[in-house]
Amino acid sequence: MSFNIAKVMVFFIIFAIMVVGYLVGSIKVKGITLGTAGVFLVALVYGHFAGEYPDSVFSVEIPGFVQTFGLVLFVSSVGFIAGPSFFRNLIKNAKSYVLLGVIVIGSAALACAGCVLLSGTNSGLQVGILSGALTTTPGFSAAQDAVAAKEIEISDDLKVILDDGIANGFEAADVDAANEIIKDAYGCTLEKETYTSLTEAGDAAEKAVSAAITAALLKQVSVGHAVAYPFGVIGIVLFVQIMPKLLKVNMEEERAKLKSDAKEHEKEKKQVKLINFDEFGLAGFALAGICGLILGSISIPLPGGASFSLGTTGGPLVMCLIFGHFGRIGRLNVTVKKEVLEIFRELGLVLFLIGAGVDGGSGFVQIIKEEGVMLFVYGAIMTIVPMVLGYIVARYVLKLSLLNNLGSLTGGMTSTPALGTLISVSGTADVASAYAATYPIALVVVVLASQFLCIFL
Repeated sequence: MSFNIAKVMVFFIIFAIMVVGYLVGSIKVKGITLGTAGVFLVALVYGHFAGEYPDSVFSVEIPGFVQTFGLVLFVSSVGFIAGPSFFRNLIKNAKSYVLLGVIVIGSAALACAGCVLLSGTNSGLQVGILSGALTTTPGFSAAQDAVAAKEIEISDDLKVILDDGIANGFEAADVDAANEIIKDAYGCTLEKETYTSLTEAGDAAEKAVSAAITAALLKQVSVGHAVAYPFGVIGIVLFVQIMPKLLKVNMEEERAKLKSDAKEHEKEKKQVKLINFDEFGLAGFALAGICGLILGSISIPLPGGASFSLGTTGGPLVMCLIFGHFGRIGRLNVTVKKEVLEIFRELGLVLFLIGAGVDGGSGFVQIIKEEGVMLFVYGAIMTIVPMVLGYIVARYVLKLSLLNNLGSLTGGMTSTPALGTLISVSGTADVASAYAATYPIALVVVVLASQFLCIFL
């Protein structure tokens, strides 16, 4: 029997990041801990060193499947947990959730527009920062689509430089002159090799340079997302822990308020003898996941050439909310044991954070060296502004209870890690219903905002 060290090392690294991450997350500073976000922090550090020393036996690539599977596992568990109280809570606070989702994402988009206008940086870079600050994969994807769809026009001055360089060879001065024109027009520059590889003047050269500019702009979106993502995760994770301590709330009373919100519209369900798939409800969980992935793959066209889909996050979340609410299909029992859901929720969150952290950590330091620390400032602005504004509106205008407030805020920020932390802090999974109610609204708005920012700025 052959022994594949590479495959073994993938599992070794995943488990090692879990162990060290939980140790880091358990460290308390004035009662505040990183919790599961400690796993993300350790994954970031590992991702950096794995990128710095790619030939090391400890440098392995975490398959993208790990992150995706973790995310599906987490949101599906959240959907089942929140399902029984979700629709009752939604009926009572529907307007609040819609308004809060729009306010959170809208204020973040305005902050992004302000950073673009004040800094003069590329809108693609800033929208990448926005998607990282809000920890939103659909927003990141929407920004990439908008940048890729941008029409790149080669100016007459640039055409002259290209034709002359192809005929006589590109000197350093030619490259600098060409990059100055591109920088002014699109906010990016090209490597010298891009120019020296051109062999044919005219349309062929213009198409090659246009494609290179688009690739450079897409890289900027990725850079912005990678820089802001860690702050987006850690910022909201700390916020949902700090606020209850600052307000010195009685958590037992807050949990009671959350339960009373749900029970106000509760109705008795008829008792029907059901047929069980299995002892733990795994078959029902899997069936809901299948339906959710199918729902998430449906793409809906939007104005301006954009499109929207619930994806691997929203689709399973919606379907598991429905399955969790009804608990059965005819006489088939599709409920899942609470203990199973809690394990799946935590395991899914950890796998997601490991995948995201390792990806984000690779080349992280190099990005900062190239782009400067101001990218951190922009990311902080786009995380803090919507987070604080959303909390203030939810508390003083919408009059939501604290846990309802923080739950809907994590949904409005589309922050999966923060929800996991809030469940731990609050001691109840009922907060997931507020997250689930606000999340789809925020998802639609962030996709539209990302597209419009890239198109019009």
